Amino acid sequence: MTELATRDNLADEPDLSPGDERWLSLLDRLNDLSVHKHFDAYGDIAWDDPEYHLDPTDARWELDPELDPLGATDWYKSLPADKRARLGCELVASKMKLGLIFENILKQGLLRFAMTLPNGAPEFRYAYHEVIEEAQHSLMFQEFVNRTGYDAPGLSRIDGPANAWIIGLGKRFPQLFFLFVLGGEDPIDYVQRRELRSDRPIHPLLERIMRIHVTDKRGTCPSLATTSSAPCPRSAAPARHSWPSSRRSSSVRWPSSCSSRRGGWCSAMTSRSTSSTRPTPTTRGTTPRPSRR
Repeated sequence: MTELATRDNLADEPDLSPGDERWLSLLDRLNDLSVHKHFDAYGDIAWDDPEYHLDPTDARWELDPELDPLGATDWYKSLPADKRARLGCELVASKMKLGLIFENILKQGLLRFAMTLPNGAPEFRYAYHEVIEEAQHSLMFQEFVNRTGYDAPGLSRIDGPANAWIIGLGKRFPQLFFLFVLGGEDPIDYVQRRELRSDRPIHPLLERIMRIHVTDKRGTCPSLATTSSAPCPRSAAPARHSWPSSRRSSSVRWPSSCSSRRGGWCSAMTSRSTSSTRPTPTTRGTTPRPSRR
């Protein structure tokens, strides 16, 4: 039988630097985690469990005055208990709707980025795993919004051109695109971790959603920070980025101080590198579905 080509027996594959080897080993591990351990918006959340029933007048939706400025106002405190709870629930739904829109922009930018990769680039597979993960988050957020009964508006039309410009950066200037991603990921990650550490009672449905989201994002923000602080290519046209000579030739060359020569994306792809403490994910059998880390 003819032996299939692998990275080890490709004749035209040049020697890789230690940094490239570490990156490829990490990427293989992350891709494997995406296949065998991942979350499903409906498989990992018992939406119809009575414990997860969403009642907008549940007192657990009331805003914590120590965590939310609105909850500390005299106006909010003067409202009837059911209205305080409903307002808090609608605020959570609005935030989830905004999160869904942000992740829609992220998915589109990742798809634009993936289309710039040459054949054989392992980053392509990981980028698509990330898109699938973000799609599960979007399903999770939208299902929550639907169950509140509140018609969360999301962004206005005036934000459309800015969103389209950011999405285009995934192809034209990935480093700047991931900087914008960091600006969206880091604040919500901080808020959710702070909420989970607080002593106040949290509705179990909201807690489950936040724990899944925080676990999925563990390592993403620090790695994006590493990428966004790396030097940009010394070129007058940042829309192009170079790859190792085995992938693609380019007039753009990265400074030697860069930890990787793969367009700066490599450092950002460490979302699942060292996370071992996670909520119980969906585990597939012998035919795993490439969905989640």
